[in-house]
Amino acid sequence: MYAVDSTEIALPPHRGLWAFTTAPKNFVRMHTCLRIADETSACPHRIVLSTGAVHEQEVLSHLVIDADATYVFDRGYVNYERFIEWAEAKIFFVARLKHNNKCQLLAHHPLPEHSSIRLDAEVRITHPVKKITAQLRLVEYDVVDRHGKMKRIRVLTNRRDISAEAISEIYRGRWRVETFFKWMKQHSNLGKLYSTKEKAVWNQIYLSLIAHALCELVRLTMKPEATCRELLQLLRIYADVEKQSLEQVLLMPIRRKKRDRNIRPRERPPNERQSNEKKRIVITE
Repeated sequence: MYAVDSTEIALPPHRGLWAFTTAPKNFVRMHTCLRIADETSACPHRIVLSTGAVHEQEVLSHLVIDADATYVFDRGYVNYERFIEWAEAKIFFVARLKHNNKCQLLAHHPLPEHSSIRLDAEVRITHPVKKITAQLRLVEYDVVDRHGKMKRIRVLTNRRDISAEAISEIYRGRWRVETFFKWMKQHSNLGKLYSTKEKAVWNQIYLSLIAHALCELVRLTMKPEATCRELLQLLRIYADVEKQSLEQVLLMPIRRKKRDRNIRPRERPPNERQSNEKKRIVITE
């Protein structure tokens, strides 16, 4: 399963004008196709870097390639034309729809008992301009958000070989890409750029990705019960020791302590007007 999403990395208002997007924001995007192997293992499969002026859907052709996997998308990637193309090419996908996305209901599938599934049906989608159509599967289920309110989730898919509950679990697994972005910004210091020059920003992102891949490789081969954050801390502390000593350190049991963290509110940048044009840069390799 592949989870596709992007995250923004902010640049200063004045030194980041090469990535100007809209006043007063300058930022770059890391478009990610995250490969989810199981509940504990996930690693980037493909990465596309761009400036903020490049929309998420513009780089999907570089991320969605394999036909033997299931791609999971959030509401920002709704595009009926692409859905129809993927259905014809037999590329499996599970995509969340917005509340105003329209589908023509064709037939209902039986619902499982004592389940959160509220709708399992065959629908027809139509491109508003090209008038091309495709028959897909619509699944709706209820979840409780972090505020305790009931929310209805609508997902569109071309997977008909699994149950509706399995489809809802696949979409829930999309949250793994959000935790990956959090790891990159908090633990690999990607949220703090050491230089605002263009090449330096791209290099720092790639180095952070390499660090994550190495930590995941060490975790899978030596200590599967540990987390990438714990291994990264050990590697930073014992980076200068010999290989045998480092292996002994990594195999030692990890003592986890719960600590209260005082989270400071994030300061908003001043609303300064800029007359720059949007910069469009895309890096696929």
